[in-house]
This record gives sequence, C-alpha cells and structure tokens, in this order.
Amino acid sequence: MSTNFRMSYNNLAAADGVVLSASSALASFPASYAVDPFRSKKWKPKGSFRIDATNNKIYINDGTAQTATLTSAVYETGSDLATEIQTQLNAVSSSWTCTYSSTTGLFTIDRTAGTKTLVLTTTTTAAWDTLGYLGVADQDAAVADIRRNHTSERYAIDILLAQTVMFFAVYQSPDSQFCISDTATCYLKGSATNDYDTATYSVAVTPTASGIYYFPDSAVDTELRYWWFDFIDRENTDGPEGFSLKIWLGDYVSPAGMNLVSGFSARTIDPSLIRVSSNGVKYFNRKTKYLNISNLGIEWLSGADRVLMNDAYAYCGKTRPVFVSIDPTAIISSGIDEFTKLMYFDDDPDQNQLRYNMYAFKLSFTEVIG
Repeated sequence: MSTNFRMSYNNLAAADGVVLSASSALASFPASYAVDPFRSKKWKPKGSFRIDATNNKIYINDGTAQTATLTSAVYETGSDLATEIQTQLNAVSSSWTCTYSSTTGLFTIDRTAGTKTLVLTTTTTAAWDTLGYLGVADQDAAVADIRRNHTSERYAIDILLAQTVMFFAVYQSPDSQFCISDTATCYLKGSATNDYDTATYSVAVTPTASGIYYFPDSAVDTELRYWWFDFIDRENTDGPEGFSLKIWLGDYVSPAGMNLVSGFSARTIDPSLIRVSSNGVKYFNRKTKYLNISNLGIEWLSGADRVLMNDAYAYCGKTRPVFVSIDPTAIISSGIDEFTKLMYFDDDPDQNQLRYNMYAFKLSFTEVIG
C-alpha cells in the first residue's frame, strides 16, 4: 500500500568510517563537509573536467595536419586542463597557447606564429564539445563558442558494507536557489564493487528549485556498498565555484498504511528584524526564512507503527535533524520538493490511543537552517 509520511533520520554517508571522495573540492570545502550535520558546511567543487578515450583528441593544422592526444585523467580545474592542452599541442607542433577563464568559463586556443587552424570537422573522440567549440567548419584558433564549467563532478561514497538505500537527497541552504540547474544531467549509481562503469544500479535524478530528492523504487535491489552521485552542468553561470552541496544517502521509516490526516499546517517563517526610526524609516536585519509544519496528524497506527514512531523520536529528540517527506508518492503539492525538508522535531509528539492497539500522533517540525 502507498504511504504518505516518511522520515529519514539515518544518513548512511555520515556514519563513522565511511569513505568519501570527490572529483574536485575547494581547499576550505572538502568532500567530508557534504555530510556534516551542520547545514552551513558544504562541499564546493573546483570544476573538474573528465578526459578519457571518448574525448581526448584535438585536431589542428599548422601547415600540416596534426593530432594532439590529451592524457586521460580528471582535471580539477579548467586551468589544469588548459595547461595539458597547451603541452600536448606543443608536443606535436610549436608556439601554441591555451588558457581558461574562470569568469567566463571559456577556453581560448591560440598560436603566436604560423598557421593555426582548428580542424573542427574531424570529430572522432574529439575534445571539441568538452571545450565548448561548437563550430561545424574548420576555423582559426580562437576563443570557444560556449562556456564549459566542467564535464563531470562525481561524489563517491563507500558505506563499508551493503545496506539498502531508500532515500537520496542533494540540497543546500534553504534561502537560496538550488545551485544545480534544471538542465543538468544527474545520476545516482550504486554497485557491489568499487567500479562506477559497471554499476548495477543507475537512475537519472531530477534537480528542482530547492534540491534533488529521490526515493528508489522499493522493487529494485539497492542493498549495495558503493554509491556515486554524478552531475554534468557545464553551462551553469554560477559554476563551478558557485556550487555548494549537502548529500544525504539513507533509509526511512513510515507507517504501514495511508494514515495522514487532512488539515496539517505549513507556513514559511521570516524571522527578520524590523526597526522603525523616529521619523518612520524602516530598517531591516534580514534572516533566513524557514518552513514550519504543525498539526501533522497520523491516525490508525498499529502497535508496531507506534513503536517505530517512538523509536524515531527517541533517537532524534529535538536536536538531531531528520528528513521529513509528506506524501512523496501521491503528490498533494506542487512537487516532492515542497514538503520534503531537513527538519527538527520542534515539540514532543502527542500520542493518543484510539482503540485497542490503534494509535494516533500529532507532530510538528521546523526546517533546519544552520
């Protein structure tokens, strides 16, 4: 039977000993920050470029047709890749330069002397699209046509032993637009072995304005040890250093039946301070808005469900964050992201007996800010 209230309070990726790594990370925002309990700590990638056998060729003509082969690797920044391009061009020719602008996201290939043709019409395993050169005719070396922040960012999680993953989220601060654009390509992958390319579980996940929230199909086996979040968002004008991400990879608990009572309350709270001067001018101290959900009723819970709910609160109390999702399957809202939030219990659950071995709860939650 479909369920309509879920709580995920166990982030498997944050457990002791779990091995975390990322394709790139700014020095002050390492991969470990993505699962830190404080929302203010985030993973920020540098903007990596992945070069392999599918995109490692640059075709030029310096008076003679030449092919430069890039070393297959993950280059942590565009500047790192530009250095490799310049090195390999000059290994087969001379006087070539390549630069990358972190401001515009554009590569520039040039030559200080001599013929400098980019052979864009040769595309076999070419790097042209990776670098933002979209021309369909050969041209003189020049700035790329379109920005490229990166070709892939990858976050890897080894949870040490096979465990069933039931919920996945990528999120950030509640008061900002989610940094990954809705045109990005994003994947969640899992495997019993540490091999991304042969992952047994792979699903495209969709960014929303507030994050990525995904419940794997319960009919699919997700009891796996190794997990990866992979995203490509190479034209995003906020990237790459504008990305700041939190990651949750967990299970969830939920009552067994359709038990959510109509009438819960949800309100966005603005705690900003407003002061008025003696001549009537208003002054503002802006603070982060957050969601509050109250009067959330769940009825006709079995004895087993009552124990499940009490165990959840015993573990979390009012101090441990929990992902709350209201009606993720029936979608009573504009989308799963509207009522799937990282929250605290802001009051003790009100538990009532309805009849023998049947119970009801009233719950209230407040969104985590810091």
